[in-house]
Amino acid sequence: MEQFTKDLTKTLLSNGDVKELFRQQLETAINQILQAELTWS
Repeated sequence: MEQFTKDLTKTLLSNGDVKELFRQQLETAINQILQAELTWS
């Protein structure tokens, strides 16, 4: 979570695309969940 806060702050300060940051974070989270499911079964 700390890295997300840093990334969000950096994005906001540079007038970056916050929607893209959230999209990337969501993609990463979903991929981690799917990977965990594959190894858990």
